[in-house]
Amino acid sequence: SLKRIAAQQLLASGRFAAGARLTVELLATVSCQYPDTRTKLRFAYAWTRSKLMVRGLGFSKRTSPLPAFLSEQLQTLALFRELHGHDLLGAAWLQARFLLTALDAGDESALLEALSWECFHLSMQRGRRHDKRAQQVLALARRIAESVGTPYARAKYQSALAVQLLFSKGQYRDAIEAARNAESLLEAHCPGHTWERTWLTSLRYMSLEFAGDLGELLRGVPRTARDAADRDDRFTLGLLLQSLPLVHLMQDDPQSAQAFINSQALKLDDGFSTLHFLLMTRSTDVLLYEGRGVEALALVHQHWGRLTRDLLFSSRVSRAMAHLVRARAALMAYRETGDSGSLASVLQDSQALRELGPGFAGYGPAIDAQLALLQGDRTLARRRFEEALRRFSREQSEHAAAYVRYRLGELLQDPAGRGMLQETKESLERQGVVNVERFIRIFLPV
Repeated sequence: SLKRIAAQQLLASGRFAAGARLTVELLATVSCQYPDTRTKLRFAYAWTRSKLMVRGLGFSKRTSPLPAFLSEQLQTLALFRELHGHDLLGAAWLQARFLLTALDAGDESALLEALSWECFHLSMQRGRRHDKRAQQVLALARRIAESVGTPYARAKYQSALAVQLLFSKGQYRDAIEAARNAESLLEAHCPGHTWERTWLTSLRYMSLEFAGDLGELLRGVPRTARDAADRDDRFTLGLLLQSLPLVHLMQDDPQSAQAFINSQALKLDDGFSTLHFLLMTRSTDVLLYEGRGVEALALVHQHWGRLTRDLLFSSRVSRAMAHLVRARAALMAYRETGDSGSLASVLQDSQALRELGPGFAGYGPAIDAQLALLQGDRTLARRRFEEALRRFSREQSEHAAAYVRYRLGELLQDPAGRGMLQETKESLERQGVVNVERFIRIFLPV
C-alpha cells in the first residue's frame, strides 16, 4: 500500500517519529497491536521470543501464492528493518513476529529476510546458546539462498554472514569480505535497495575500525556522507556517526568531527537508541583526542543509566564499547586530576572487557597496563601490555594490536621499543592518520 511505502521511506530516511507513528497505524490493520508502554513491549518481546524457541525453525516450503492478507501482513511486519535505527526493542519484537509468520507461511523469500535479521539479533547477544542458534540460523539461510538462487538471496546470506562474523565471532577481516560481497551483488544486480546497501556499508565501515586499511574509511566515508546529504537521507547520516567523526580525527580535525556530531544530535529525540549511543561514544572520542578526560567521563556518566537499561546493552559489541569508552575516559580524567574517584569503575570495565571476546578482550590487560603506569609500576605495565598484544595478535584485531605496540614501544625506551614506535607511526601515517599520538590517545589514553 502507499501508506506502507510512505512509512518505509520515512523510517529509511531517518524521519523516525513520523515513520513510527504510521507504522503503528499500519500494524493495527494486520492484527498486530503495537504495545503502548515500554513495559508491555518488553513483555511482548519476551513472549514472542519464547514462542519462537518452542516452535523451532521447521517449515514446509510454500508452492502456491500467498493469500492476500498474509502477503499484506508480511510486508507490513517487514517494517521492522527500518525501525532498527529508532527503536531496537520494537524492531526486535516485530522481527520475531515476522519470522514466526514467515515460518508458518513457508515463504522462502520472507524467511530469508527474517533469518538474516535473526542472525543479527542472536549475534548481538552473548553466550554459547545464542552462538549455537546463530550458526543454525546461518546454515538454514544458506540453504534457502541456494534454493531461491537470485542475486538478492545470495546478498541476504552474505549480509547475515557479515553480521555473525562482526558481532559474534570478531572476525573483522572476514566480515569486511562478506559485506563487500553482498554490496557487490546488490550493486550489480539489484538496483534500488538503498537501505540495504547503507546497512552493509555501515557493517564494513565498523569492521574496518578493527582490521584492514583505515585509508578505506578515509576514501569511502566522505563520499557516502555526500551521497546521503544529496538525497537528504538522515538515516545514513545518522549511521555515519560511527565513522565520519573518526575520519575527521584521522585528519587531525576534531572541530569538524564535533560539528558533524552536533548536526546529528539536533535530529534525535529525547529517547535512547543506537544513534544516541553512537553520539555518546564519538563525542567522548573527540574529547579524548583533545585531552579533555574530565569532560569525557562526565559525558559517559550522563548517559550511562539510560544505556544500561536499554536492550542495546545486552549486545556483546555495544556492551564492550560502553565499558571501553568509560574506562578510557576514566584513565584520562585521573591523569588530569589525580582524583582516584575517577577510577572507581576501571577495574570493573577491565574485567568486563576480558569476558566480552574477540576485538575487546585484549583491552582488559591494556587498561590494567595503563592503570599500572599511572601508579608508577612500569614492570607490571609492560607485562600487561605484552598480554594485550598477544591477545590482539591472535585475533583479527590488527589496529588494536598496533596501538598497543605503540604504547609498549614508548614504555620500553630501547632500540626494540623505538622500532615499534617508528613502525606503528609509519603504518598509521600510510593509512591517512595525520597525528598518530593524538589518534592513539583515543584508544589508549595513557
